[in-house]
Amino acid sequence: MSVTMVMNLATLGAGFAYPAFMTLQCIENGEKGAKDRWLKYWTVASLFFFFRVLFGSILSYLFIFTIVELLFVVLMAFQDQMLEEVYSRVKEHLPAVQVVILENVDRVKKTLTSQ
Repeated sequence: MSVTMVMNLATLGAGFAYPAFMTLQCIENGEKGAKDRWLKYWTVASLFFFFRVLFGSILSYLFIFTIVELLFVVLMAFQDQMLEEVYSRVKEHLPAVQVVILENVDRVKKTLTSQ
């Protein structure tokens, strides 16, 4: 098993499996503070993974990208202060992104319902 594959598995574990488990725990236990934290995580993570889909094929040739990606998801999943800092920066741009997303969702809905 290659080092890159191991790092990708660690990224999946830290970036998806652990946060998904913690999110389910929050839903079941009803802890508002924890729910807010994991909603912020998924907001930041979804944007990160969106950009990874767009540019990952180019960046994956750089081994350093795999390291940076793993470091990013670990910090977001386990460091509340880092998550808050990144979320506050992302939050500034959410209104503009929201408009684009909602326009595209409406376009897809219209396309699907017209068929």
